[in-house]
Amino acid sequence: MASRLRGNTEYYMGAIEENAGKILGNKDWETAGVERKTKGQAEIEAAKTQGYQEGLGDKAKGSAQQAAGDIKGDTSQKSKGMANDLSGEAKMRTNK
Repeated sequence: MASRLRGNTEYYMGAIEENAGKILGNKDWETAGVERKTKGQAEIEAAKTQGYQEGLGDKAKGSAQQAAGDIKGDTSQKSKGMANDLSGEAKMRTNK
């Protein structure tokens, strides 16, 4: 499972390694740092995609719950649906 924390950690550790390589004139460290930053950025993007997809799922579930609540006249179910819908929207906005 992708993780923003792991991706950011990898990215910034790569930046440190890259800059240390530049300062010390060590091309191997510099190259390794660039590769690590790229790996970290990919992890961040994967986590964002996963979060967005989860948001879509929550939103769809919420819409279905609201519709079922309307049909049955169940305000509790409709409220749960609204909460899931809003939660899904928030996840989608956060992970654009």
